[in-house]
Amino acid sequence: MFNLFSLKSVISKKTPISAAVTSGHLHSALYAATSLTVILAQLHLAPAYASPVVNKHKPAKSISHPRAVPNFKRFRGEKDGSKILDDPQVRAAIVKVMGSDADKFWDRSQLMHDPISSGNFVIEETCIRGLCQFMYSLLCIDTATGKCYAGYLDDTTDHIYGAVSLDQLPAPLKKLLEDRGHTVEFDQAVWRKEKTSTAKTAPVKLNLTRLAGTYERMGGTRFTQSTLEVQELPGAKISFHIDANNGGHTGGEEGTVPIEHNHAKYTRDTGMGVGVLDFKFNQGKVTVTGDDQVFCGAAVTLLGTYKKTNDN
Repeated sequence: MFNLFSLKSVISKKTPISAAVTSGHLHSALYAATSLTVILAQLHLAPAYASPVVNKHKPAKSISHPRAVPNFKRFRGEKDGSKILDDPQVRAAIVKVMGSDADKFWDRSQLMHDPISSGNFVIEETCIRGLCQFMYSLLCIDTATGKCYAGYLDDTTDHIYGAVSLDQLPAPLKKLLEDRGHTVEFDQAVWRKEKTSTAKTAPVKLNLTRLAGTYERMGGTRFTQSTLEVQELPGAKISFHIDANNGGHTGGEEGTVPIEHNHAKYTRDTGMGVGVLDFKFNQGKVTVTGDDQVFCGAAVTLLGTYKKTNDN
């Protein structure tokens, strides 16, 4: 093998090729020159401890990470529908498949049925109290793949998201829809931009010393609301109109009663029982207590604490 130190000594002496020829060392000179060229080339292309050479003419392979699949296997055999619909991954899956129309799903999700399990599929149905035949939503989850199908009933039409035909639906969901006998429409996710306003709305200044006005029950939801309207009358009296709903069930009453020290009590015999409403006003709020069963439909109540929202 060629000795690098010998080469260094030859170079340092700067021995001309002609001298090497005349001195009979042509072979050694050529060998030294060739070896030096090879070493310099190697040092230039692949210096010690350098990274491997990358071929710039070939595109680098992109690293792909597998998309996370929701773990819905835990819902197999689940008996509590709320555990399914309250799950963040399930909620995200409904939004993904329905887009902005997911609101229509939740608008029909007051009451939950027991989940139905069939193989890898779990079906959860919900509806509005008193309107289950006309307003319901449904969800079907493939617990093996994480695929989600969702929809809702609007009048007599089932709107389904996640497929484009009945043949693409899981067998349990397809059978359920066929048994219902409704018209089935297959919709795609729609994303609507919410209108935002930069204008600042001045806070409403309410006259809390006056009893007259409109009051809304505190703690209401999209399924349970109640409103109380009050008018002040001469002779220390008030007239009131109160109504409430729980899904599709309603209740309400109206009347005129004396008021003293911000307290009024209303009683009426409906023929099916005596109803009592007790009103206590305090700085823009009204607490309604009593026995209101004869004034209301099933699961509806007029009782609660109301907050003033309008002076009219």
